[in-house]
Amino acid sequence: MRHLPAATALAAIASTAATAAGPQLTPAQREATHAMFEHVIDMPTVIGRHQTPAMAQYVADQFKAAGFPEADVHVLPYHTSSATTGEDDTAALIVRWRAAGATTKKPIMLMGHMDVVEAKAEDWAGTDPFKMVEKDGYYYGRGTIDMKDGIVAITQAMINLRKSGFKPKRDIVVLFTGDEETNGIGARNGAGQWLELLGHPEFGLNADGGGISFNTDRSPAGGAATASTGADPPGPVALKAAVRTVMTFFASADWTVWTALPA
Repeated sequence: MRHLPAATALAAIASTAATAAGPQLTPAQREATHAMFEHVIDMPTVIGRHQTPAMAQYVADQFKAAGFPEADVHVLPYHTSSATTGEDDTAALIVRWRAAGATTKKPIMLMGHMDVVEAKAEDWAGTDPFKMVEKDGYYYGRGTIDMKDGIVAITQAMINLRKSGFKPKRDIVVLFTGDEETNGIGARNGAGQWLELLGHPEFGLNADGGGISFNTDRSPAGGAATASTGADPPGPVALKAAVRTVMTFFASADWTVWTALPA
């Protein structure tokens, strides 16, 4: 299976999208994206706080409410521990959107993680790190980058595409883990005991593999952005663009561009 960093993935998406009109979000879709983003940012999914299983269930409920079959939506509890980061009962989420017809192609996997690093209120400039705030064209809150923006973008894009009548040519599977920031046991399980549930994907796109941030005037602000202090959060434009980017890729006419990417 191939794992592609975000920079490579976005380049491929741009090439593929050149043959398809980019979808635009409706007011209802924008509202749903914002509401989901705010909800998950307000959940302190830090190791030891026991909130990641609740987030996994919340995201799973969004998929099921949008019509994804319950049999293809799996919240997987597991224990994570290490000598340096402590331990917790956490959870992963696997969702499988099955191809519309018979296919010999293996699934494509979309990856991300729901957990975040601890944040202290005194380190943040007048905002609660676990309460999403929109200020001066930006969103502030732990996880606005790294990476609940990616979780919401993938989820909302798949929901929007399904509602639009889009039918995938191969299975699309989602793997959202619950301990990437600490022990990485969810990723290990994905490569092992959950591999059958994932359908042995041919390649995976990691929404947490890097990226670029933008100023409020949409000019580039630099690459490899991080939310370690909340100083460089994304804004509404970036969040909506992320949803549209995922939708554009899957709505494009053909995915053969992926065969040219390095293993």
